[in-house]
Amino acid sequence: MFEETKVTPTIVRVRTRQGQSAGTGFFILPKVILTCWHVAFDERGAERELEVVFHDGMIGPVSVSRAESAPEQDIAVLRLGDNTESPHILACGPVCQPGEVVWTAGYQQPIRAARKGFPTPATVGGHADLTLPGRPEPFSVFTLHNASIDKGLSGAPVVDLKTGAAIGIVDYKHSGDLSSSSVSGFAIPI
Repeated sequence: MFEETKVTPTIVRVRTRQGQSAGTGFFILPKVILTCWHVAFDERGAERELEVVFHDGMIGPVSVSRAESAPEQDIAVLRLGDNTESPHILACGPVCQPGEVVWTAGYQQPIRAARKGFPTPATVGGHADLTLPGRPEPFSVFTLHNASIDKGLSGAPVVDLKTGAAIGIVDYKHSGDLSSSSVSGFAIPI
């Protein structure tokens, strides 16, 4: 069962070592964080020097694990340094059925809640294949409807309210005409 107080501590702000916000991530193991490839790498594919800010304000350096990442699915794996780990991890589960309400939180810009992130509900939509500029192959996503998705939320977990498990990673904000669609953004199934 979903409990916001148990999920929130698993979510981290991902930022450059210069302090510029890059996105959001979440712990799936004590030293392993999932986020989006476009959060961890720049548009040329160069790895960013990153650190994470825990929900309590603690800062930890991370490295990107290229071997465990999947650029074709826009997924990156970050690993914490030797002296840091999180006691909070988020289990992963299968994608919900279309129409079910899910929850996500992250560090959208402008930052609305400096330390705790900004939660938003969403409704799961259908499957889609997303093609992005500079990427020849489409990748599988599911749509999120009626959600507040802004820059900085990329990499945030999409959490099933029935099980409390992460079912996806927030990937992109819908940039089309929203007047004719309730699609707010896209998430990668995990």
